[in-house]
Amino acid sequence: MKLTYLRALYMSFFSYLICLTLTQCAPSFEAEYRDPHKVELIDDKWSQSDIDQIGKLIQDLNMKVARSPKKFGSNPSIIFKEIENRTDEHIDTVPIKNKIMDELLNADAFTFIDAAARKEILEEAAYQNKSGQVEQSTQVKEGKQIGAGFFLRGTISSTVNVQAGRKIVTYQLSLKVTSIESGAIVWAKQHYTSKDMKRSGASF
Repeated sequence: MKLTYLRALYMSFFSYLICLTLTQCAPSFEAEYRDPHKVELIDDKWSQSDIDQIGKLIQDLNMKVARSPKKFGSNPSIIFKEIENRTDEHIDTVPIKNKIMDELLNADAFTFIDAAARKEILEEAAYQNKSGQVEQSTQVKEGKQIGAGFFLRGTISSTVNVQAGRKIVTYQLSLKVTSIESGAIVWAKQHYTSKDMKRSGASF
């Protein structure tokens, strides 16, 4: 009886030690909401703050379109090609493209043509007009798509300078608009973002 009691007491104490150890070793976790547009320089990588700072580049294109109606026409139609990443790091260029397109659309500077959806558009138009399953009054009219007058292209590149615990990374975002009819570049502009990082007692 005494042996059984001591064994139970030992097992209870052993379980307590395991529980205490697991509690002390368990990693703590804290989380909070932050403003994604607040400028915070944590490292030298391309970030959301850099995307928010390209407004001047977009404003320049807006003004160019407004001041050159003979060159661009009224509400010119444009196909936004992909932004090419020429840096050594992984950069998701989709948010950059979305930022530029949103700003230009809100300013009524361009009509954007969704070239990536053309195949789906043709399939849907064919279904509506040829399947016999769609009410005639709601069918889209074929031959009404808007032809694009311009291409908007972009590249992002970077240069890195490192010396004695100091690292300067400069990003260059370049945009250009090309006339599809003439092939001429009708607008080009660059935006630079530079980050100066210092590390005491060590090198990058």
